[in-house]
Amino acid sequence: MGIRMRIKKKEELLQDILDILEQFTLGKFDFQTPFYQEGIAGKIYSRLEQLGKNVELHSQRLSEEKEAAKALITDISHQLKTPLSGLKTSHYLLQEEALTETERQEFVHLIGSQIAHLENLTDALINISRMETGIITLHAELADIVETVKLASASIRTKAEGKKITVEETVLAPFMLSHDRKWIREALVNILDNAVKYSPADSRIRIEAEPGQLYYRIQISDEGIGIPPEEYGRIYTRFYRGKAAAIKTTEGSGVGLYLARKIVEGQGGTLMNKAGRGGIGTVFVMQLPLG
Repeated sequence: MGIRMRIKKKEELLQDILDILEQFTLGKFDFQTPFYQEGIAGKIYSRLEQLGKNVELHSQRLSEEKEAAKALITDISHQLKTPLSGLKTSHYLLQEEALTETERQEFVHLIGSQIAHLENLTDALINISRMETGIITLHAELADIVETVKLASASIRTKAEGKKITVEETVLAPFMLSHDRKWIREALVNILDNAVKYSPADSRIRIEAEPGQLYYRIQISDEGIGIPPEEYGRIYTRFYRGKAAAIKTTEGSGVGLYLARKIVEGQGGTLMNKAGRGGIGTVFVMQLPLG
């Protein structure tokens, strides 16, 4: 091949590369390496193809993160409006001179309730934002998983006793498992707290835990209002609250189960639910990997 021919081939290759890069700048990344290219030209085309795929993937992730951020902002705005509106109304009415002392105390109590709701909601939103932006990282360490379970159980026991709900721990034998004690405890507390909220007085919550072949299984059963099968997939959605009347009249932000599943999946595990025995209540099953 003559010198002029080789120069022409190189110019054609450089022009091809320039055209491909120009397409990249326009957001078109579907370039594919010509199958007949060999040698250095084939390697260049192959690298350009891989570059295009990487840039396209990065662009898709940025777009998804942007949409997720917009959705989170919308959710937060919606969640904050109700308690803020209640506080504003109560504050206005408290300034009315015609109120009796009883009515004034009722509004003071309502304000306290709304403030508590805002505090809980703020804590939940902070945890969500940290979890989704990667600020919270799970650090697994070898520790007794049963101790983690018992700490979670102890934190909701007073609330359960206030409703005359019995919390039973089925003979839990110590078991060393690699897990993040703080956040797995948080996930368990969220599930147990829901069980207490939506269970009637004089009912029971059972906690069972045992190792399997691949996973350590923690099962929490209650005798509460239950979850309709059509809502199984939605209860782990951020800010979702069920349609049952008991849920509408109970304080909550709809983020507990969302965070619980996020945490468990972050540890390589799974969180599922099913109906209780005889269709009464709900059973949550958390599985954490043994290895």
